Amino acid sequence: MKAKEFIEKYYQKENSEKSLLKIVYHLFIEIQTIGEQRHAQTNASFAAIVKEQNKKWHAILNKTGFKPNSWFIDFVLDKIPELASLL
Repeated sequence: MKAKEFIEKYYQKENSEKSLLKIVYHLFIEIQTIGEQRHAQTNASFAAIVKEQNKKWHAILNKTGFKPNSWFIDFVLDKIPELASLL
């Protein structure tokens, strides 16, 4: 999904932080989908996908008026710590 689509589907201004956390989760889930589509098998290929998703995360923050933060990368590294040296 594109950043705009994530915002339209999950973002609610009145629950902005909760909405952003939901977006972080769904961006993370999308990593697996993209990995399957691209037949990703190595940590390096998944790290590249994570970097793309992080760019999308920052676009979402920009479009919703939030300052850049590391919520997405922090979430990914909590779930997949072996990517730390590649990000």
